[in-house]
Amino acid sequence: MTYVDVNGLPTWHEVLGEGRPVVLLHGGFAGASSWSAQAPALARAGFRVHVPERRGHAHTPDVEGPLSYEVMADDTVGYLDRVVG
Repeated sequence: MTYVDVNGLPTWHEVLGEGRPVVLLHGGFAGASSWSAQAPALARAGFRVHVPERRGHAHTPDVEGPLSYEVMADDTVGYLDRVVG
């Protein structure tokens, strides 16, 4: 399993393929596995596919405090800055 620090939170993610980046964000109560058909297909099509798991979902731990759209947006921006570039 691969983790990267995003805003102080160990965030699980998977990266497949090479090329222009595509980031797939799963919905609530799901995880990276919800993209199990699309991620490999996009990688085969020539994209570098990033599939991070959100806080409190699947492999990424939950933390104390509220889970809001603002927090999730901050995590997404942090992931984009740190990993996708």
